[in-house]
Amino acid sequence: MSKLTVTEKEHWKERVERRISKAIDALSQQHPSFLAEIQEKSRAKALQALGALDTKQQLDELKRQMAELENEKSRVERVHYSKITGKPEAECQQYYVSSEADRVIKSHQSLIEDELLAQSKVGQRFLALHREKDELLDTIWLATSNQQIKDLWRRVADVLGDQATDLQKDILETHE
Repeated sequence: MSKLTVTEKEHWKERVERRISKAIDALSQQHPSFLAEIQEKSRAKALQALGALDTKQQLDELKRQMAELENEKSRVERVHYSKITGKPEAECQQYYVSSEADRVIKSHQSLIEDELLAQSKVGQRFLALHREKDELLDTIWLATSNQQIKDLWRRVADVLGDQATDLQKDILETHE
């Protein structure tokens, strides 16, 4: 078994990660609206699960009304400014978002998004590729480790109830 340096392992992680990213991009191009639809559904379900769908709809309606008022205000300001100076004023828009509410919604949305992705073959493929990418550094180290480390990896996974990725399974099976 060849010994790879940390730099070499990092290099191979980046190379494999790039290939996985290309596969994700290709899958996204084959199904261009799939992830957007999943994100939209998961956000709605997250809001519903949090009991905040009605207030989100109210906020959306208020934002729509405020945008109309802001547009009217900007129009009147431009006219006013134009009358005073004879020059148009550039339109300024302000947008405020509650970052804490957004964080909670995104957290729930992420969980629901994974559930929705798991319901179709295309979604399962996205999940598998993202998991391979997330676990890639461990996979590279596992591929270049001795048998004791691989045995330990299996035992820890069994104790924790973790499942190896497809690449890790292949490494653990073919390098025994």
